Amino acid sequence: MQKALIGMNIRLTEVLSQMHGVSGIALIEAISAGERDTEKLVALCHSKVRENKCEELRKALKGHYTPQGLFSLNQTLKAYQFYQEQIFECDRQIDATLQKINRDKSLLPGSGSGKRKPIRHNKPNVDDLGDHLLKIFNGRDATKLPGFTDYNWLGLSPGQNNSGKKNKNKNKGKLAVGQIFKQMAHGLLNSKYIGWGAFARRLRGRKGPAVAIKATARKLAAQY
Repeated sequence: MQKALIGMNIRLTEVLSQMHGVSGIALIEAISAGERDTEKLVALCHSKVRENKCEELRKALKGHYTPQGLFSLNQTLKAYQFYQEQIFECDRQIDATLQKINRDKSLLPGSGSGKRKPIRHNKPNVDDLGDHLLKIFNGRDATKLPGFTDYNWLGLSPGQNNSGKKNKNKNKGKLAVGQIFKQMAHGLLNSKYIGWGAFARRLRGRKGPAVAIKATARKLAAQY
């Protein structure tokens, strides 16, 4: 959407910090629907944006609404809305899965989610997500568990009798969180623009995919 707007010399990206925020999406939807009146477009923005950046918005909206630019904007807006619907469906499925997993689990006394830092953007549409995650770890905050950075406990580093490929003494009590990091690492193998993807591919060429995925998963866990 930003590219289509810039192509029409509509410089909203220089005024709004988030084009996918409330004000940005409202403006794009209105422009896509045919609104061209600058004052009406400005009125769609959040009150704080109008209060602090009203004049900048007026200047940014004085562009050239070309047919090809509007077509591109409409296409990208529809694509954005489609992906938002897909994300919403994923959140619904995650919510249902967590409800099923934690159906018979309860939080330990004093282990509630409490006050957390609010998520500004891309917040999962899952009710009580923090409590669900606590229940998966038997009511304990995983970030406060002793030895959470013990990668052998996560299954992301070999033990005394193990190597990267072989596991002679399998520990069936390890948490599934290590497998989650491995899934993330597997996705990075095909990433072209993330440094960890290059690391994983280099290691895959030397040691094979199994070792590369485990080593990359360990790096992800360390950053977590």
